[in-house]
Formats: sequence, C-alpha cells, structure tokens
Amino acid sequence: MRRSIVPGLKPQGPGCNDKSLRERVVNVVTALPFLALSRSELSQDTSQERKMYGLSMLAVGMAATAYHCSSGPVRKAFRRADYWSISLASNQLARAAHPGKMPLSLTALSLAATPFQPTAVTTVNMAAAEIGLARKAKQQPGVRKAYRHHVLAGATGLACFGLEDIAIQHDFHFVHSMWHCLAFYGLAKASSVLS
Repeated sequence: MRRSIVPGLKPQGPGCNDKSLRERVVNVVTALPFLALSRSELSQDTSQERKMYGLSMLAVGMAATAYHCSSGPVRKAFRRADYWSISLASNQLARAAHPGKMPLSLTALSLAATPFQPTAVTTVNMAAAEIGLARKAKQQPGVRKAYRHHVLAGATGLACFGLEDIAIQHDFHFVHSMWHCLAFYGLAKASSVLS
C-alpha cells in the first residue's frame, strides 16, 4: 500500500518491505543496533530522562525486530508497534534534550495522540529535540561535530523514509535498512551531544 510523506502518516497494512528473505534478514540485522544504543544509554550514570530514553530505544529495537521477523496477520500489529515505539522514543529524546523542562502533561498528550497520529507526534517531538540539541551544540563547541553528524544522518534518513516506496517501485529494496542505519547513527550522535 502506498503511503504519503505528509505528517500524520499512519501505518497501514503490513508494509511494503521484507519481500525477500535477504531483505528481511538485512532489516532485522540493521534493527539490532538500537538495542546496543539502549544498553549504552542505560549503562551510563545519567539523568532520569536519559534512562527513559535508553528504555525507549530498547522498545524501538524490539518492535522493529519483531516487525521485520513477522509475517501473516500479526505483522500489521507489529508494524503499528514499530511506529508507536518510534513515537515514544522521540518523546523521550525531547525530554532528554530539555532535562527538567518538559512538563509530564506534554508526555501524556504525546502518548495519548500516538495511536492516532504516530508520525505527526514523532515530527513534533523530534522538532523539540532538535531545538534542545542545537542549543547544546551552540553552548558547547566540543559537541558541534557530533551535532553536525547527527543533523546530516537525520536529514538523509528522513529522505530514505520518505522515498522508500518510490525506491521499491524501482527495485531498490534496501532503503529501509539504510534508514535503520542512518537513524541509529543519528541517534548515537544525539547521545554524544547530550553527554
């Protein structure tokens, strides 16, 4: 099923990736680094916001792995869980980028809206996170290189996400796994900015 690249995108159907065993394996393998990012975040002695962000990365890694491993009727539910976990993680990244400044009511609102508009919620949360990360990079010259890498990976990853259906129509089936890699790298660099 085709999807639009406008905010408000909802996961529909089982998705258009994982059509071959090779593509499925590559997507599963490229989802696993999110589990490593979670472990890295959770092993650090950091703020409660960072710990929650680490737990949310665990959810992203588990949901993405389950989605790409699944088939049949359960695949649609796992795709929804994949989108929802990304939305949750974006909220936790925004909270980590603004420690002690985001009211819990915003998190509650984000969680309540996620089942209906996961991509729109992710977009708003990521915009808030980017403001916090940019502010930190401006204040601390030592993290500017990591921030630039984060922005470049994020922009390229966003393009991969938006163009995935078009790429698949032209028999280029590995855009989704590229998105996984770029998202992981961008989030790892965001963690460097937050450290």
